[in-house]
Amino acid sequence: MTELLFRHDAYLRECEAVVVALADGAVELDRTVCYPMGGGQPGDSGVLLCEGGRELRVVDTRKGEAPDQVWHRLAEGSALPAVGERVTLRLDWDRRYAHMRYHTALHLLCAVVAAPVTGGQVAGDKARLDFAVEMDALDKDRIEAGLNALVAAGHVVSARWVEESALDANPGREPVHPIFALAFALLPDEGQGASRAAVRVPQAACNAAVRRRDGEPVGPGWQRGIRFVMCLGNSPAIASGPCLAPAPLPVRRRCENRVNRLHKTMSVAPPRGAGMVRLIEVAGADLQPCGGTHVRNTAEIGPLLVQKIRSEGKQNKRVIIAFAG
Repeated sequence: MTELLFRHDAYLRECEAVVVALADGAVELDRTVCYPMGGGQPGDSGVLLCEGGRELRVVDTRKGEAPDQVWHRLAEGSALPAVGERVTLRLDWDRRYAHMRYHTALHLLCAVVAAPVTGGQVAGDKARLDFAVEMDALDKDRIEAGLNALVAAGHVVSARWVEESALDANPGREPVHPIFALAFALLPDEGQGASRAAVRVPQAACNAAVRRRDGEPVGPGWQRGIRFVMCLGNSPAIASGPCLAPAPLPVRRRCENRVNRLHKTMSVAPPRGAGMVRLIEVAGADLQPCGGTHVRNTAEIGPLLVQKIRSEGKQNKRVIIAFAG
């Protein structure tokens, strides 16, 4: 088993390690900063600095058969270090950091496009997600504007672990994605009355897209026994019955799925290990199981553009993004 340092700090650029095994031009270390290929993210490359000053090129990183086993593939013809030798592993940082920025950007793309994800891939110069959605539901300008708004907002990105049993106990295993509504549903106390000059948001949509927070008062003027809490910037909006979106709020805002049905992709299983599942949260924007590497704040991603939207068959529609400039 390899200690996966990148899981706790994706910004580590190098580490001291000990060679524990060799096989077919690859080296297994007792600890690593290199991410092994998986979840649509490429394996890291770098340099292995050996005793005596010898440098070995790491051209790829792959998972082994055992849990948390990682193999560092060396350039063809490299003379392998000895088992037990102490080495320094150094990342190709610019390449890894690009992967981190793109991987985080794909989480934002999940938040912007309200459709199940069927696949995805990160590369050095672009990234893409495939969605099970009709082509006419994908508007290039709207998606690009949504992505850049989330980038500019500087949302904090963090990781935490939950028990596998807690995730498995959730009955909603089908893909569920954030839903954009015309406005957030607001319902004041009955005594205050509710405006009927409103756009009705389907209750089913609210049930699928919002965070439950039962029985907790949000603030003065709102009834207790709240069924749902939605995120409107830093201000909560609530619904406790039919979802009524007041007409003065013709703004598309994202409802956040915080607890219910975290399985967001159809093709990639949540990363698991030792009874735990790793969750990545983009504060106020996205929450999903993920084992990849990410930036700490969405502002680090920088401006994005939607390079192309194309059909990949009857079910899949592909959205390709890239850094703008």
